[in-house]
Amino acid sequence: MYNNKKMQFLLELLKSINEALSLSKDLKSEKEETAKACRLINTLTDRELEILKYIMSGMLNKQIASCLSISEETVKVHKHNIHIKLGVKSVPELIRIAGQAGVIPSEKKD
Repeated sequence: MYNNKKMQFLLELLKSINEALSLSKDLKSEKEETAKACRLINTLTDRELEILKYIMSGMLNKQIASCLSISEETVKVHKHNIHIKLGVKSVPELIRIAGQAGVIPSEKKD
């Protein structure tokens, strides 16, 4: 039979193994989410990615249009396409996916 010290050791070992498995599962899930975000970002055109970076920096459609020398309506069309391709309905969701994929916001141009 096991004595109390051996039993306590085994219980602690099992607890540690369960924690390690849980952490491993969380890391795998996070890695899968990052991979999915990267796949979604890779569906964007160069122009859409450029506009996404400006959106992430907090710029308004009018400001983005001015920076890129395009109409505000064109920015809205690109923004709509970005939302569709990423499968999101809001800017915060868009920014979350872009951040997960490692997209770096453009610097605001004054």
